[in-house]
Amino acid sequence: MEILVWILLLTAGVFVIWKYMNPKADVNNDGKVDAADVKAVVAKATESLDANKDGKVDAADVKVAVQETVKEVKTVAKQSADVNKDGKVDTADVKTAVKKTVKKAAAKAEPVVKKAGRPKKSV
Repeated sequence: MEILVWILLLTAGVFVIWKYMNPKADVNNDGKVDAADVKAVVAKATESLDANKDGKVDAADVKVAVQETVKEVKTVAKQSADVNKDGKVDTADVKTAVKKTVKKAAAKAEPVVKKAGRPKKSV
């Protein structure tokens, strides 16, 4: 269990670095990300990950963050897959998605086929 907690904390740390360590991380706008900026970014990340607001990020906080992220991903995936927007993903959605995918693939392949020429029919 302890290994799982460390993996979750490491994953959360990588996410925080990816999300916050970019030009927006230059908190004091001096053109570089220095120790003061990193401290401010870590404080902001800690505050946003600290679900129970006890001033530290522990396994319970990481669990909440992971659950919220999974929930968001599921919601986005469901919305994307619900092609006919009837509130559920069913066979009709899958058929429509497959047809659209095949149609797009055919449209992309057509110029290649035209350029290469159609194969001659053998007699």
